[in-house]
Amino acid sequence: MIVAATGHRPNSIFYKNLNGYQIETKTKLRWFIIDVLKKLNPSVVISGMALGFDTGIAEAAIELEIPLWAYVPFKGQESMWPQHTQIEYKELLNKATKVNIISPGEYSAEKMHIRNKFLVDDCELLIALYNGSKIGGTAHCVRYAEMIKCETKNVWND
Repeated sequence: MIVAATGHRPNSIFYKNLNGYQIETKTKLRWFIIDVLKKLNPSVVISGMALGFDTGIAEAAIELEIPLWAYVPFKGQESMWPQHTQIEYKELLNKATKVNIISPGEYSAEKMHIRNKFLVDDCELLIALYNGSKIGGTAHCVRYAEMIKCETKNVWND
């Protein structure tokens, strides 16, 4: 089964209680995601490669030796991130089985939505770390998945 992931950025997920884990660090987030992936046993994980849940699931897939498909919205998406996260991002891309640059050119918010559409279209199950907010990229991605009737598992309250 091919699973894709969408979820909130670090400032929205850290210090939240998820499935018995008090998420305080990136490491604990990865433990939570590893637990989710072990239960699902996917053949491939697709990540949109944004900071937060996306890069967390990418790290977990690599650790579990599940093929990672990195769906990057545009080349250089990491250029404004802190230096240490840029290095980690590039290491993840180097370990990915497939890297798909979705749109040409520089940043635009629309490119994030286009990336999300591609990853939902290419998966059999969307894993969402979604707090129910009506705005933002995660909300937009979940709504698109619901619209096309893509099976979605929200792990926020699992």
